[in-house]
Amino acid sequence: MISAVKSHLGALRYGAALMWAATPGLVVVSFVLQAVQAVLPLAGLLLLRELIDALTVALGQVDPASALAAPTQYAILLGVVGLCTAALTAISTYVSSGQGAWLNLHVQELVHAQSVRLDLAYFENPAFNDSLHRAQRQGASRPGQVVGRATGVLRGGLTAGGVIVLLASVDPVPLLILMVAFAPGYLVGIRNANRNYAWHERRTGAERLAATLDQMLTQLSFAKEVRAYGLGSHLRDRFHTVRSVLVEETIGLARRRAVGDLLSQVVVVVALIGTLVWALRQTAGGAMTVGELIMYYGALQRLVGASRQIRGGVTGLYEDGLFLRHLREYLEMPPEVAEPTEALPLAPLIGQIRLSNVTFSYPGGTEPALADVSLDIGEGEVVALVGPNGSGKSTLVKLLNRLYDPADGNVHWDGVDIRSLGLAAYRDQFATVFQDFARYPMSASDNIGFGDVDRLAAREDIRQAAKRAGVLETLDGLANGLDTPLSRWLHDGAELSGGEWQRVALARAFFSDAPIVILDEPTAAMDALVEASIFDRFRELMQGRTAVLISHRLASVRGADRIYVLDAGRLVAAGDHDALMEQDGLYAAMFRAQADRYR
Repeated sequence: MISAVKSHLGALRYGAALMWAATPGLVVVSFVLQAVQAVLPLAGLLLLRELIDALTVALGQVDPASALAAPTQYAILLGVVGLCTAALTAISTYVSSGQGAWLNLHVQELVHAQSVRLDLAYFENPAFNDSLHRAQRQGASRPGQVVGRATGVLRGGLTAGGVIVLLASVDPVPLLILMVAFAPGYLVGIRNANRNYAWHERRTGAERLAATLDQMLTQLSFAKEVRAYGLGSHLRDRFHTVRSVLVEETIGLARRRAVGDLLSQVVVVVALIGTLVWALRQTAGGAMTVGELIMYYGALQRLVGASRQIRGGVTGLYEDGLFLRHLREYLEMPPEVAEPTEALPLAPLIGQIRLSNVTFSYPGGTEPALADVSLDIGEGEVVALVGPNGSGKSTLVKLLNRLYDPADGNVHWDGVDIRSLGLAAYRDQFATVFQDFARYPMSASDNIGFGDVDRLAAREDIRQAAKRAGVLETLDGLANGLDTPLSRWLHDGAELSGGEWQRVALARAFFSDAPIVILDEPTAAMDALVEASIFDRFRELMQGRTAVLISHRLASVRGADRIYVLDAGRLVAAGDHDALMEQDGLYAAMFRAQADRYR
């Protein structure tokens, strides 16, 4: 119990710290505004009492009109209090809007920074994606709610404290009865918060599935196949099935919350009526003046309102603390591919990259994707990786980029374990065209320039990279040339063919100054003539660079200095084309099978 309370308070402190980090000045202003707004209702009650009593005295005079000076002054002061209240409410709304906007930006930036920092393996884990979904859904709003509710509790507490002093000065017994009647509302609020939190925990997977189905029905990347295969009705039915369950359960939660709130308010109303009847009897017996009765009634209303504000703040803070754990847990996840404590300086490659007895398995995998693989990639060489689908070629590329670390074995850069090198500095040595390369919905210039973001303004270099990849003429022919967005769902955008997109990805690698270029099936979507023109000039295109080439079209790798053959995650052969053909193993069988198709 104690540890749970500590954890909850820690989450609330974390949310408040996020708010302070985003808008420290506005947090201070907000607290001051709430404190002042809490005092004004008390001033209004006191002025109202004085006004009624002064008016009662004036009405008892022979010439009531001549005795209205005092009531008029109190009325003017009440008007001033009302204007101040209205002005402070408007200012508070403005401050809250600013707090929310800046906090939302701050939390989104933290989530984005953590998403970039975490390893690729996290994104292949469903539990992580649930955590990310919760952080995105709840993370932006909850820290702001913590501060808003805390200031609300402060305001309600100050108002309630002043009202309690006023009511207790008359008689504390009815006040105690009324305050006891508030207790069920707090218990109901805490129970509702626990139910809401448990439901979100249980249903995160279903919410993500519904969001995924929504994307399938509305996004361009799915639009062609949804129409070609007539999937619209089927996907709509699946979305309705998932979402309708969520809607029904949400309504059920709201219904239980409403019933609990109603019952707790019935208790408060009964206690309030009893207290008011007692005050009427006191006034009828002469123990209270009419002004005191009106003040007492107003004070009761204020106390009930302040209690609701405090209850809403306290139970809301309890719920915020539950949900803030998700954001905190997500932002504190450590990367598995970690930076070394003291990174060694990275010198240009002069010898070779060596994989020694490398074994690697994907999370949840039953068989290793790579098993005891050893190979060398010499500086300035063109090295090819070939093998059947699933043989581990793309996995090896990810290890070379240090997107993963091997479970066993090592990767060395000129004899230095890459885990002792700075992560960013090491990755900067590679320009990689992945098999599932990114298609950025941004300008053609950006799509190529992202190969080296520090040189995005180097337009002539971007043009040269596009020319080397054989795509410049295509891009120049777009409506706005290199400034054309490469997506039809953007204004004035255009869509490229698969082969054209692949050449843009290739241009991105050419634009990079990285000394090592890795091409994973770089021409799979290109037509035969374009592919032939690229591989005929491959040595020229890779001049001064080390190249690692993966291709199922073995004619494309014939000129490699060394070819490594992988099968089921194991290295089964190595050598140049002629040597491998003489060995008459897997490579020779694959090469002849492809060659026979052209005879």
